[in-house]
Amino acid sequence: MIYTVQRANLIAEQLRKFSDSNSWMVVGQFTNIDFWIEEVKCAIEAIDQHNSRFDKMYDAQKEWIDSHGIQVPDNCPICQGICELGKGAKKPNLPKRSSETISDKKESRKELINSAYYFILRCYNLKLISKEEFRSKCEDIGTSIDINDLKE
Repeated sequence: MIYTVQRANLIAEQLRKFSDSNSWMVVGQFTNIDFWIEEVKCAIEAIDQHNSRFDKMYDAQKEWIDSHGIQVPDNCPICQGICELGKGAKKPNLPKRSSETISDKKESRKELINSAYYFILRCYNLKLISKEEFRSKCEDIGTSIDINDLKE
């Protein structure tokens, strides 16, 4: 699993805990709500920029391998070591994107935003923030508001 997904999942898990904790615990975390919103925004940005960073990494490795003539031994199919049954040297394998990574990024992004939303909603329901602040914080993390959640 890629670092950005692990980080987003960790933040989402923390926020999920805050969403259904006792009120006095939520109040304690609310005092750091700006920190948590920034964590969410940074994690979303990291997920959204992953492809760009991957492309840079791929291009740098490819350029280095090509410009330095890097070769690695093709390991033996039997013992996996270097021996006479191997096919000789070859270029190193470059990193590959997987469909699993793409779905992991989408899912962790969604879970992160949902977890943040429910934490912000819990703060709103505890009257720690106003309706305007609730809307603003939801806008900050890029999510809409379920109109049913605003019933008073």
